[in-house]
Amino acid sequence: LLLSFLNVAFDIVSPKLIAAAVDEIEGHTRTFALFTTFDSINFVLMLAVSGFVLTIMGQGFLFLETLILNRAGQKVVYNLRMEVFEHIQNMSQDQLNEMPVGSLVTRVANYTASLSDLFTNILVNLLKNIITIIGVFFIMLTIDPVLTGIMCIFLVVVFAISFVFRNIVRKIFTKERRYISDLNTFLNENLSGMKIIQLFNQEIRKDAEFTEKNEALRKSRNNVMIAFGIYRPVLSFLYFAAMATVFYCGMKFNLSP
Repeated sequence: LLLSFLNVAFDIVSPKLIAAAVDEIEGHTRTFALFTTFDSINFVLMLAVSGFVLTIMGQGFLFLETLILNRAGQKVVYNLRMEVFEHIQNMSQDQLNEMPVGSLVTRVANYTASLSDLFTNILVNLLKNIITIIGVFFIMLTIDPVLTGIMCIFLVVVFAISFVFRNIVRKIFTKERRYISDLNTFLNENLSGMKIIQLFNQEIRKDAEFTEKNEALRKSRNNVMIAFGIYRPVLSFLYFAAMATVFYCGMKFNLSP
C-alpha cells in the first residue's frame, strides 16, 4: 500500500512540474514561490531534473510493487490449491461420483488463479485508481472549480455506463466459466474412456457433442469481445468529448486560472 501511495503521488506531482515549467517559459507567475531567487533557466532545469528523478523513483517503486505482488500472488495460489486439494481428498466417494472430474480440475486450476488475480491485481489497482482520482480531483479544484465541475459531469456518465457494462459482462463471464467447466469435464471423461467410445463406435456422436460445447464457448468469448469492443470506444469518445468541452469552455468563458 505504501508503494502504491508513492506511485500515485509521483504520478500526480509530475504534471504539476511540467505545468510550472511551461508557465515559466511563457513568462507567467512562478508556481513555486519558494524558488523566486532562481533565474528562469535554472528554475526550468531544476524542474526537469526533479521530474526525471521522480520518474526514476516511480519506476523503481513500481518494480518493487510488482515483485512483491507477484510473490504474494504465487503464495496465495499455492495455499489455495493445497487447501482445495485437501478438501477434495476428504470428500466421500458418493460426492466424487456425483461431481464431474473436469469441474474439480477447473476449480483447482482456474478458480484459484482468478482469486489470486483478484487480490494481487484487481484490488490493488482499484485502490490506486481511487486514490489517483481523488488526488487529481483536488488538484483540479485548486486550478479551476468550474472546469472541475464540467469534468465531473462526464465522470458521472462514465460511472453510469460502467455500471451497466458490469451487469452485462458479469452474466457473460458466468456463462463462459460454466462452458469452460463443461468442456473440461467432457474432455476428461471422454479422453479417459476413449477405448470404450471406440468399442461402441460412438466417435461421430461424441465429435458432435464436442463441437456443440466448443461452439457455445466460442460464442460466449465472442460476446465478451463484442462487449469490450463497444465499451472501450464509448469511453474513448467520452474522454475526447470531455477534453474538447474543457478547452472550449476555457477559451469561450475565459475560465483559465
